[in-house]
Amino acid sequence: GGAGGSQANREGELPSEAKEKASKGSLEGSFNDRRRGTAKALSALFRKKLAPKVDHALNYINDKSGWTEVNRLKAEISDLEERLIESQSTYRNVRVHHREVGQEHRMLQGEINALSLTKHSWTDEQFQYYQQLLATDRSVGSRLAKLEVQMREGEDRVDTRLRELMEGLRRRFHEEQLWTDRIRMLSMWSTIAILTANSLIFLITFLVRSRESAYVRSVVQDIRTEISTISAGQAATGVGVASAGTEAADARG
Repeated sequence: GGAGGSQANREGELPSEAKEKASKGSLEGSFNDRRRGTAKALSALFRKKLAPKVDHALNYINDKSGWTEVNRLKAEISDLEERLIESQSTYRNVRVHHREVGQEHRMLQGEINALSLTKHSWTDEQFQYYQQLLATDRSVGSRLAKLEVQMREGEDRVDTRLRELMEGLRRRFHEEQLWTDRIRMLSMWSTIAILTANSLIFLITFLVRSRESAYVRSVVQDIRTEISTISAGQAATGVGVASAGTEAADARG
């Protein structure tokens, strides 16, 4: 009978433990949901209100320190490098074409000179071929002259792009030096401000503690004086009582 009762009690306890576990799991789940909701709300608040202000502050600092100008010069230098590479590529292509046309022109000149040596024995076909060679030579010569102009222009363009790039690099180096000097100056003044603030805090704390110590000493001195006064009064009272007792004894005698 006792074993059956204890088993029944254990069976009755099991549902209550399960209920407690279920309740604890429900509370933990609710807490986690609220925590996630709070985190999402804070993240949304940061993105909506704080992030623009932070970006504005960073942009203001970058503008005042000169970092914005440094970034602008970096982008400008990248563009100048691309234009220089493009100008160099164009110049190389024109130079290769000029070399090819020059070789063709020299070959035509050699063939024309060779035919000129036998001009007294030309046939009609050879004369017509000679006329064709002269026309082709004039055309090739014209192309060669245009390519020479393009080569000079391309070379000048490459020199101009190179000078612009060097000037951009010089200005970027100058701005980076100014930015470095500003940051160094800001760091120095920040350090001075922090040291000054620490010194003021130390001085104020020292003065406050000194005033507290002086006040405590004054209170202690007042208490000692009061105690001395009370002790002196009690002593005077005791002497008076003793004198009165002595006088009374003398009178009875």
